[in-house]
Amino acid sequence: MKYFDYMKSNLLMNSILANSRNVRTVIKTSGVWGYPNIYTTKKSARFSTDNSRPLVSLLTMIGPSPDWCVGIDSVNMCLENCTWLDSLDLELFPWDAGTDSGVTYLSSNLPTYPKDVIKPITNEFPNNTASPFYGTDKVSPMATVRIRRVGAKTTPTSTERCEASSSTKPTFTDSDAEEILNVPDVKCMVTEWSEFDACSVTCGVGTKTRTRQFKSPMGSTKACPKIKLQEIENCLGLVNECEVDPSQPVDVCITTPWSLWSPCTATCGSGVQIRTRRYLNQMGPLKCSTSLEDTRRCQAEVADCSQVNPNWSRQYSV
Repeated sequence: MKYFDYMKSNLLMNSILANSRNVRTVIKTSGVWGYPNIYTTKKSARFSTDNSRPLVSLLTMIGPSPDWCVGIDSVNMCLENCTWLDSLDLELFPWDAGTDSGVTYLSSNLPTYPKDVIKPITNEFPNNTASPFYGTDKVSPMATVRIRRVGAKTTPTSTERCEASSSTKPTFTDSDAEEILNVPDVKCMVTEWSEFDACSVTCGVGTKTRTRQFKSPMGSTKACPKIKLQEIENCLGLVNECEVDPSQPVDVCITTPWSLWSPCTATCGSGVQIRTRRYLNQMGPLKCSTSLEDTRRCQAEVADCSQVNPNWSRQYSV
């Protein structure tokens, strides 16, 4: 159940890889954080199924939270009469993963030992008046999944019935995969992502950043506008909730400290570095105009790009 710990999706991906013969497609997306995003943002993706792997599962954490999540498990796209499902709407209710005994969204870490089984969260569980779900009313769904059939891969012998497939290698995609695959130019190739830096706060919700660089000296954000060189995710400090002095007014425009400067966007010549910060209060984006991104010029280790590619100035001059 360690997959439900904060930001540990890589552990789940490794488990999927270990069982790749049973998997056809894996889709990973970025999270949705903060007001009003949780009410207005919709996530969508396309996936394929076949007769040997017709089941669809989905999992997302509720963040911040102790170990709560929503999802669907092994929903069959192939009906009993061997025809494909056309549409399905599923309401998602919260579940407790059994790894943390916290009862509120911002409870301090309280590992459950021994680990408990996964169970649904109800108005009676956790049986604690501090729980946001506790009360006389039944728990309402927290999200809805809408599945729609958009088409079939046609072959001379294909039919509308569920067809088997001999493919055993899973397809992995994430938020950047489509952008990378659709860029044929070598100059837009990038390095692997760096490790995330430390969380920007010691308490409450902050941000962490990872970066990458263009491999070619001709790569730039201008030439490759769809390629992201910096990725920011939310994170929790060592203490989930910050102590607030009730005698002091709340400043909704307070931000996190600046992140570290990103690597220079150029591998030769001059480029730019970026650093970012985020509002600590969810109302900040609505009421404040504080700058959240800062850039500065930088010089790559190789000052002259012609040293890397003698034909650079002739081939790529503008």
